[in-house]
Order: sequence, then C-alpha cells, then structure tokens
Amino acid sequence: MDGSCHTAAALLFTAFLAFRQLRFARRLRNLDPDLHPKQSEVMQVLRIGVIAGLVGMALTIS
Repeated sequence: MDGSCHTAAALLFTAFLAFRQLRFARRLRNLDPDLHPKQSEVMQVLRIGVIAGLVGMALTIS
C-alpha cells in the first residue's frame, strides 16, 4: 500500500471513532447515571482517538 492508502485508512478509522465518541456523548448526557459509560471505557475511546489522529497527521505530513 502506498502513502495515500494509509492516509485513507486512517481517515476512515478516525471517522468511525468520531461516530463512536458521539454515541458515548449521548450516553453521558442521559439523566440516568446507570446508562453512563464507565470512566475506563471513555478514557480508552479518547486515547485511541488521539493516537489515531496523531497517526493520521503523521501519514499526511510524510
């Protein structure tokens, strides 16, 4: 795969993560605390999102 394919794959992955983060945000806005995601789940999603964003930027620069 060339660089543009890697960049496209990173773009698709980060789009999926953005959708997942929106679902987490909806769960956090719910008034029922039993429906809130665990803090460890939220931190994992955010950590993966930041790493994927950094990888995408690195692929774009190179």
